[in-house]
Amino acid sequence: MIWLSVLGLEAVTGLCANIFIIFSLVVSGYQEKKLTPYSSILISLCFSNIGYTILMSTNNLISLIWPSLYDVPYVKHFVQYLTVFIITFSSWLTGSLCFFYFIKILQFRSGFLAWVKNKIDIIIPWMILTVEFISLFGSFLYLLAYNQESTKNVTMIKTEVALKDDKLILRFTFVVLMLLSLPIFISILSMAVSAWFLKRHSQYVKRNAGASHAGVNDYQSAIKTMSCLIWFYVLLYAVTLIMGLERFVYQSLGSWICLMLLFSFALVQSSLLIAGNPKLKEAWRQMFVLKIFRQFNYFTECIVNYFK
Repeated sequence: MIWLSVLGLEAVTGLCANIFIIFSLVVSGYQEKKLTPYSSILISLCFSNIGYTILMSTNNLISLIWPSLYDVPYVKHFVQYLTVFIITFSSWLTGSLCFFYFIKILQFRSGFLAWVKNKIDIIIPWMILTVEFISLFGSFLYLLAYNQESTKNVTMIKTEVALKDDKLILRFTFVVLMLLSLPIFISILSMAVSAWFLKRHSQYVKRNAGASHAGVNDYQSAIKTMSCLIWFYVLLYAVTLIMGLERFVYQSLGSWICLMLLFSFALVQSSLLIAGNPKLKEAWRQMFVLKIFRQFNYFTECIVNYFK
């Protein structure tokens, strides 16, 4: 029961944090009469996080309360499809975010990347639609191949089916990880090149006192955000692989720890996004710190008035 409470707390906190980011960015976009490409990526990523949390929570509840529902092939396949789609879509959105940072940080005088930098406001919305289509199509191919392999097990005896299922789970766990390898490679490459360029720029600023260092701190924060996101995704991929290989007995300590890490996805990612964005960080501070301060002042005034 304690483990379920922890998972529920992670899910609710993650949902609230992502809703806060969406609300803050939409309000900011409405006030400025424009939704920036950066905000578009973050909003899409937060919606993906919300979908992931809802799916994981529903999946966990069904497994505990109504496990026989997964004996229905269509239900099982639908959940598998949504799971692969959301994880793939989130990975591609994170790759898009890292690519956006890369384009903003580096300076291009000419060529294709210079054109991309100038047209980034137009490219980002189309990029989001493209990665969504890639995720939908890749998830469909995964489900189609999994379904075809599963039907071959019908004529086998139980021991052969069990062995075949183990191989199938292992095989398609690697397939999912392969689908995720390209966006994580883009993220790592974008972060590495951005960090290299920023280091060179910082050294140039130190050598030339009159050189402009505007935005360096923001860029350093962006690189830290990229680095933390990449390491977090690598950890989640490792946990997904362990869960796919079924190394832990169901409801054992190891399986609960893996579930906790998976349920922390939305919460940790939203926390990293808030920490890496000055506007979101300030909005978060105003929402909580200032609200608590006002309540404390109100409580103090009530006590003073009472004793007057």
